[in-house]
Amino acid sequence: MRLLESGTPGISDAELDAATLQTFGRKRKTKQFVAHLARARSVLQARMHRNTH
Repeated sequence: MRLLESGTPGISDAELDAATLQTFGRKRKTKQFVAHLARARSVLQARMHRNTH
């Protein structure tokens, strides 16, 4: 996720989700996938917040 986001800075959340699914050979957003993305986004935001302060 971090790699996809850094390689394409203006990517939307929907495009990022689709690219992440494609990376892992998946086509559907399962509950587990959505939960995993939410955790990954919160970790990324926390890291970005720490790096700016």
